[in-house]
Amino acid sequence: MSDRPRWWRRVLGRLVADEDDDFTDIDPDPVPDGPADIASARLRRLVDARGEITAVALVDQPHGPWFEAELSDGTGQVTLCWMGRTVVPGVVVGVRMRVRGRLAPDRGRQVIFNPDYNLEPARPVV
Repeated sequence: MSDRPRWWRRVLGRLVADEDDDFTDIDPDPVPDGPADIASARLRRLVDARGEITAVALVDQPHGPWFEAELSDGTGQVTLCWMGRTVVPGVVVGVRMRVRGRLAPDRGRQVIFNPDYNLEPARPVV
């Protein structure tokens, strides 16, 4: 029992940073400063992308429905997934939108779960 306080102090000592630490080895996860190409997006990073919805689907999961949409910007595709939703107002095939969220791997595809999004005005027909 006498070793327990020393063990606890060692654990706490590892958790507390020294004053000399400058944290230069930490890889920051900065907020993107504007939309980027989907093809250049990295998994497990925050993504800010803009594109067009090319497909929508309602996927039945054991724990509830998922509304999914494919967003394409011409360089790549990402699946947008709203868990627990059967519809997301305004998200239909052909609409342009800007999305923000963390890019995650899911069954061999790139997914942003419950993304923040803004619908964009339709392009004028020339």
